[in-house]
Amino acid sequence: MNPYGENFIEFFKQDMKDVGTKNYKGYAYFWNMKYKWDLRETTPRIRRQIHKIFLDEGLDLSGDTERHDEVVNRFIRRKEHRNKMSKCYGESQPHTYTQL
Repeated sequence: MNPYGENFIEFFKQDMKDVGTKNYKGYAYFWNMKYKWDLRETTPRIRRQIHKIFLDEGLDLSGDTERHDEVVNRFIRRKEHRNKMSKCYGESQPHTYTQL
């Protein structure tokens, strides 16, 4: 059973096709991996706004420039967000590998 309804998969597929257009609804991903955790945690409304600004300014949707940072940071308080995630999930630790 799909908690988002029977048609969510089709809706998501259509939103993937709409990335880069004014019809984007904010569910499909379009961003650079640098913003992965920040944008995954946001609402579709915020993702639509960021997407719209990128389009209006002619920025590459999957880009990673100082201007991309400025736009994303306007909507997401990165330091506060990371602190919140650290409290929820703990600080990231260096990986230690053992030989088998």
